[in-house]
Amino acid sequence: MKLIGVVSLVAFSALQCVAEIPKVPESKLAETCSHAFNGEVVQVYTKVKQTSANFEHTYGIAEIDVRDVKKGVEIEAGYRAYVRFWRKRWVGTGKPQPDHYGHWNIPSQGDRVTVYVKGDRRNGFDVMSPNGFFEVQSPDAREK
Repeated sequence: MKLIGVVSLVAFSALQCVAEIPKVPESKLAETCSHAFNGEVVQVYTKVKQTSANFEHTYGIAEIDVRDVKKGVEIEAGYRAYVRFWRKRWVGTGKPQPDHYGHWNIPSQGDRVTVYVKGDRRNGFDVMSPNGFFEVQSPDAREK
């Protein structure tokens, strides 16, 4: 009887975990990105759009003052980087479908960030999914 309870709990937990894709380890982000840098968020621009009866998408650009570069040749300290991100939110009835719901840990103005992106200056930079905003530190957290 205990075995059935444990199996049921594990199966239920597994079903609950499929709603998002798993975080990517920092080593894998660093290996697969074209650019990685630290900086401070100057501004975040977003547009929210209901794309269906069940989903609302947020499309955004984070404007980042680059402080130091970890990887990449087109960006240097002092450069103003504009990085694209997106997020999808379930607004339908019932339980959300298992899916990729976009970027996690989206920063706000004034946050210090470590960002992993793909792209170039000509075509733009896309934050790597799902956790390319790898480290986000708010001004409040820095004061503590």
